[in-house]
Amino acid sequence: MDSIQELMNPIDNPRYLLALDSKASKNDKVYYAVPTSVSKNKKAAELFLEFWKAELGDAELIFTRNIDGRHELLKARGQSFSLDSHPETERMSRWS
Repeated sequence: MDSIQELMNPIDNPRYLLALDSKASKNDKVYYAVPTSVSKNKKAAELFLEFWKAELGDAELIFTRNIDGRHELLKARGQSFSLDSHPETERMSRWS
């Protein structure tokens, strides 16, 4: 549940990002934070990317702990301000 929340919530400070080409515009990208549970090392993050590509389509893995990655992280955070692209998730417990 925590991993899904990290993936869907507005971007904070992830170690890796997934960048997908936007369907609305060729120059824009849609960003998702790679969950902490799979971003502890590069190999795990790359495996997550391969599963993503197999199930959901093409994406790019971006390491945010270098200059180029920080630039992408700033763009991703700016995108997160738009509630339409990343609405805040709410975790609820339900018993049937």
